[in-house]
Amino acid sequence: MSGFAPPAWYRNLGRILTPCFRVAGSPRVGPWPSAEQGATWIHAASLGELKGVLRLMEALPARHPLFLTSSTNTGLELLRREAPRHPSSILPLDSPTVCAQFLETIAPSCALFFESEAWPCLLAELVRREIPVAFVALRTGRTSMHRWMRFTERFPGWTDSVTTAWTDGSTAPEPLSAMGFPDVRPGRSLKWAGWSPSEPSPDSHRRAAISIHPRDLPELARMMRQDPTRGWLLFPRRLWLRHPLRVLARVLGFGIANKASVMPGQAWIAPRFGLVREQLSNCPWVWVGEGHDTEEPFMLGAREVWTGSPRRKVEGMGISANQTRTEIVNWILN
Repeated sequence: MSGFAPPAWYRNLGRILTPCFRVAGSPRVGPWPSAEQGATWIHAASLGELKGVLRLMEALPARHPLFLTSSTNTGLELLRREAPRHPSSILPLDSPTVCAQFLETIAPSCALFFESEAWPCLLAELVRREIPVAFVALRTGRTSMHRWMRFTERFPGWTDSVTTAWTDGSTAPEPLSAMGFPDVRPGRSLKWAGWSPSEPSPDSHRRAAISIHPRDLPELARMMRQDPTRGWLLFPRRLWLRHPLRVLARVLGFGIANKASVMPGQAWIAPRFGLVREQLSNCPWVWVGEGHDTEEPFMLGAREVWTGSPRRKVEGMGISANQTRTEIVNWILN
């Protein structure tokens, strides 16, 4: 494995922060529960990633030892509720001393990071101990790739510390290989592993745009202007976006519906995704904000899925979440 080491300024920052966290009594500096010998350490930042962790756990042998971490208290509560048999904790502070103490305590046989987090001191310590590291459903959308490239500029060589990386299906593996990952494999988010796609409903007049960010408003306006006779279901990522969306729809000549069963020429703004997701099988055409889950609409019955600005069509699901899960289980066990 590589000899990756974070730059001195980052290591020194961790050394300065460690006593501050100890004085504050933060759980990020320990103590941590011990793990069974040979445990697999799995980390997921928050609730979205933890859905994939739970689906992976369903495919592992019942008695396979795990140690689970999350970056948030909400995520930790979910882990303790859904997987009480396995020890769990908040992710340790990313400083050389704390990371060494954490890994000394849990002594994992391998480590998996879900989707979007990389911690230089943890990775360096995992490398030093020759513990294999996998990234699962590594986000590869346009925005995420820009962030990974900036991260790599600040921490050159960090990609060498990752034994294997599975993509999230947003793009081909080549860009990640070009960044220096030694083994990149096409993959999918695991939160749909074990699910069967819904049967699409008959064609309807509805369209849906989901996971809308402020940056998506110009593209959304273009789409709605090109399709003014359809009914639109809109889901904003931020609740305050309901107000700009309402103004946008009215400016474009759409009426505002107060329920999901929109008529032609109307727009309905969903207050939460759980409401609009029930309608996606009635929307043969669905647009997803850049960097978000494009597999989900397919699983929920949409015939066509588009993303990005300018928008581009997502070509089916390719490798499935079930295939990805099987590969990762084999990687863990072998």
